[in-house]
Amino acid sequence: EVGEAGICFQQDSAPLHHSKSTLKWLADHHIPLFPHPPSSHDLSPIEPV
Repeated sequence: EVGEAGICFQQDSAPLHHSKSTLKWLADHHIPLFPHPPSSHDLSPIEPV
């Protein structure tokens, strides 16, 4: 299972990230979601500083 391998999906408000097919695929592959607000003043954990 992918989720057990330490993979997490960072999700923002992009429409593609919220599509039924995307959410189903993530659930089917046991990938946990890491929600992140689209306009947050916090740094994105995946962007270089």
